[in-house]
Amino acid sequence: MADKTEPLIESALFISSSPLSVRRLKGLTNAEREEVKKSLESIRKKFSDGSHGIELCETTEGYELRVKPEYLEEVSHLTPYSDLSRGQLKVLALVAFKGPIRQSDIAKIIGNRAYSYIKDLEKRELIRTEKHKRTKKLEITNNFKSYFGIEERQDLEEKLEETLGGNIFDRLMEDG
Repeated sequence: MADKTEPLIESALFISSSPLSVRRLKGLTNAEREEVKKSLESIRKKFSDGSHGIELCETTEGYELRVKPEYLEEVSHLTPYSDLSRGQLKVLALVAFKGPIRQSDIAKIIGNRAYSYIKDLEKRELIRTEKHKRTKKLEITNNFKSYFGIEERQDLEEKLEETLGGNIFDRLMEDG
């Protein structure tokens, strides 16, 4: 019987909504750590040629399959977050560029609708909140980073400015 380690790892990475660590993949496959690492390298090589639209990426949390950047714009509307409203995008921009930021500060900028936007974004696991005195502190989550294919906040700003041109934060904050 053929070794199922690599196809099982590939399947797990495909179906998972978050990165998977080597430890988790080792437990899933009952394979040795080196065999898991060898399978990951094989998967990386397989998807690195130009005939695939996805790639294997290593993040601080583990490994995940992502759409290659050159195809992202054409398929991003198919994601569950393509229906974000302008208000939700404003909240995300504030949290991404200024976070951790207090919920009360966002409400001062956007208005009382910010509270419902925040609640929805937290439900979608794009931001997390933490009680801070009489308000909450908001930060982006690993799901947010994964969705946008970034590791650090500066990567987000560069990617958005490269894709959309100009200062995206200022454009999102404009009315209209």
